[in-house]
Amino acid sequence: MTQQITAWCGIDVSKATFDAAFLCNESSDHIRRIPVKNFRNDGIGVRSFLAWLKRLEANTKIPLQGVRVVMEATGRYSTKLFDRLMEKRPELRPAIINSAAAAKHRESFHLKHKNDSLDARALSYFGREREPREYEAPSPRLLEISQLVKLRRSMVDERARWKLRLQASLLQPEASRIEQVIAFKTAMIEDTEAEIRRLIGEERDLSADHKLLMSIPGVGFLTAAIVLSIAGDLRRFRTGRQCASWAGVSPKERQSGTSVRKKTRMSKAGNSFLRKTLYMASLAAIRNKKSLFREMYDRLRSNNKTAKQALGAVMRKMILVMRSILISGEPYRFSNESSKELPAAS
Repeated sequence: MTQQITAWCGIDVSKATFDAAFLCNESSDHIRRIPVKNFRNDGIGVRSFLAWLKRLEANTKIPLQGVRVVMEATGRYSTKLFDRLMEKRPELRPAIINSAAAAKHRESFHLKHKNDSLDARALSYFGREREPREYEAPSPRLLEISQLVKLRRSMVDERARWKLRLQASLLQPEASRIEQVIAFKTAMIEDTEAEIRRLIGEERDLSADHKLLMSIPGVGFLTAAIVLSIAGDLRRFRTGRQCASWAGVSPKERQSGTSVRKKTRMSKAGNSFLRKTLYMASLAAIRNKKSLFREMYDRLRSNNKTAKQALGAVMRKMILVMRSILISGEPYRFSNESSKELPAAS
């Protein structure tokens, strides 16, 4: 039997502080009348917040398991607060929601002002109305890989900027120094990739998942590592549709009545770096003439779909195949006769 949630606590997190708002499900008060308080974003602040929450629970006679927490995704700030809350009071089952979803929901209140306390109050309403799932924190190893992937990405971007500067260089002394910087950045990138490889290889289950993903055409070592570090375990999605929607590669239809008939586009929700990675992997996959992705791309192009539309569909198929092979535990195989990937999962 699931526990009846009778109150939601919305938390707006920043670097130094966080604002918490307490909303009972039975309450119909105006958003500005919801109790809210500011706390330091550290261990002392978390203890003060839990004491404040306990007093509110006592005043409203809410049972211990009757309160949940919801906060907006703010990178390290929200995940660190999540860890502290789970350590002190795991029954709060904190949820971390998409920032865009939180912003759209907040707009529905038509507030003239924007501040941390109002954001926390709006989040509490979001929790009551949507009942988001508890945040599933990645393993420490996967979190470490994720940080290294981000570091490598930033170094690659920096190297690209130095290369552009090298092209514009007019003096040989300047060019020589820029080349040294590029060589240094390249060495750091290679060292980071080696560390990612070591971390993946030292964990058996993670290494097995990584190898399964690499069996897919167009998916190399770094692509598989990026997908695992950003998306985590794709098996947690109950359906392929949920997986594609989370990745932001599902189609988004826009029509209203008889006058509005806009083209269906990719939703582009979620992590943009993951979509960029899927895009590059899909480009590589359609170059393989003996793959499901090339056959799908050619079929859509022959049906008058643009190259962009066809590639978007391949990106969606790519994430679905990734989820399928992780669920089955079998590497990717393609049958020309059936024109389907094996194994297949819905």
